[in-house]
This record gives sequence, structure tokens and C-alpha cells, in this order.
Amino acid sequence: MDNILVNPAISFYIGAFVQWGFLIAFLYSLVVSINTPKKEAVWLSLAMTISYSSSLFIDIQDISYIQLFFLI
Repeated sequence: MDNILVNPAISFYIGAFVQWGFLIAFLYSLVVSINTPKKEAVWLSLAMTISYSSSLFIDIQDISYIQLFFLI
């Protein structure tokens, strides 16, 4: 199992890149929808950004599913 896991130093950069992508998607949809009445893409990308950003504060290796359930 250890052979398929990514090095923690590399996974940190991958996570930062993915979070940056969610943030850019949110900002792009915010800018595009400034003068339009439809804001669904903004709310969806905001929810994705917040949910992924909240995962930065949870150490997924040391938490059980029941703790994660009660955390939410």
C-alpha cells in the first residue's frame, strides 16, 4: 500500500494547486456573472471552495469517520 501513496511533501503542493483551481473558478464565475441575474455558478463554486478549504484544517489520517461525522 505504501508504494501507491504520494509523498506528503508532494501531496501538499498538489492540494495547494487544487485549492488554487477552486479559488480561480470561483473568482472567474464571480466576474462573469456581475451583470447577469443568474448566479448559480457563483454559489456552486463558492460551496466547492469553502468545502475544500475546510478540508485543510482536518488531518484525515488521524480522524475516524464518526469524528468526521460529528465535526460537520
